[in-house]
Amino acid sequence: MKNLAVLSLLVLLTMSCSSDSNVLLRWDPSGSHYYRLTKDVFPIAINVDIDAMLNDPELLVNKVMALRNIPLSAEKMPMQLSMQPGKDDEIEVLAKNVNIIYDSPAKDENEQRQRQRQERLDGVVQLNTAINESGRIQHNFNKNLQRNLVAFLFHLPEKKIAVGDSWDIPVTLSSLNTPFLADTTQRINKVWLDNISEVPGYGKVATVIYLIKENIEGYKQHTVTQEPEPFKVTATWFAVGEFILDENQWLRYTGRLETVIGEYNYSELIAMVPDKGAHE
Repeated sequence: MKNLAVLSLLVLLTMSCSSDSNVLLRWDPSGSHYYRLTKDVFPIAINVDIDAMLNDPELLVNKVMALRNIPLSAEKMPMQLSMQPGKDDEIEVLAKNVNIIYDSPAKDENEQRQRQRQERLDGVVQLNTAINESGRIQHNFNKNLQRNLVAFLFHLPEKKIAVGDSWDIPVTLSSLNTPFLADTTQRINKVWLDNISEVPGYGKVATVIYLIKENIEGYKQHTVTQEPEPFKVTATWFAVGEFILDENQWLRYTGRLETVIGEYNYSELIAMVPDKGAHE
């Protein structure tokens, strides 16, 4: 029964559209949209092997299900992101911290301190830039981490696409300082339109899957008298976005950013959902 359920979902996630069902994914340069956004420690244990997921459709389906099953509550997300009309058909993107109203007391002193810190950060701007209707950043001087975030959340293909079509996005997950020299590198950057389905209350929703991997191996040598030491850095981005075609906005976007350097391993949740209670 489990295999049948997985097979059924696999068929759903890989179904094709006819040639006249090509779609144009676009942001709305004339409207106002609000989201709640979070960047936090990834809440569950999940092994992400980009190579294996690209070669094993059933494994990919299982990982997509795990990502989609992570509960997201707009009211508990610490940032609000707004998209507003700007000059020359640009879209102004602003993300800032907001105060969270909790429905229960803090469980311990650590959680209480986190809540107090969030309250102190109320109103602090985390992202301030502009994009065009296909999500290309229009400001040249945003930091690389912010440019990555914009590409993760907003970069769309510039032409009509069909289910199965793929593209890449302009992100760099890893960077090396001068003591590090790379001998071997591997890069996978694949984003594709996985399916288009009818969702009650929203109409047609396009599911987009992101699989990005950077693998760097080499050696580090801080001084000329030091023996070279081997090192390895692996960074991955795995995300699933559900785009409402009639509303030009995400219904839900969930991503996992992981960095592995030696024994250091950190996984981060970056997720966004519409803020239905927002106002100008």
